[in-house]
Amino acid sequence: MSKANIATFEKLFNEWRDLRVGCMEKNMVEAEDLNIFRILNISHLETKLHTPFLLDLLKAEGTHGQGTLFFRAFLEQLGVCDERELSFYVHAPFDDRYICREEVSDRESGRKDIVIERLSCEKDERFCMVIENKIGAGEQEGQLRRYWEYLEKKPVHSKRKFLVYLHAKGA
Repeated sequence: MSKANIATFEKLFNEWRDLRVGCMEKNMVEAEDLNIFRILNISHLETKLHTPFLLDLLKAEGTHGQGTLFFRAFLEQLGVCDERELSFYVHAPFDDRYICREEVSDRESGRKDIVIERLSCEKDERFCMVIENKIGAGEQEGQLRRYWEYLEKKPVHSKRKFLVYLHAKGA
């Protein structure tokens, strides 16, 4: 191998190493590859594991004992409101004025994985969120349209209605 080829190879190797280190540093911060469900080989158990787990985290009275902590973090992650507006959705660390329900069904819109809402209060304090949790399946024909129509029927201001579609890569 000539000196020119060796120098080219060393240059490419060093560039590759720098890219690899950069990717590893990014992964240390973001942990994009971390997926506890895949590690435990249970990534296919959407309705038996993912949805009940997520529901428990989002409930103020969840078994985690952290009140609204996870629901607040979820809202922040989705970007549906800023810190100033967050208190609109969550009034206290143990707010019992919003409810989380699993597998809410009706004839028109079908089965929704999670519905979170606060309807039994002043109209300007109401909100409704439908969460569709898709792990190993795709959207059914017109599914999200039906879910939005379900939301449209709720007595909630339009900017307080949310349709969240979760999939393996995020929301």
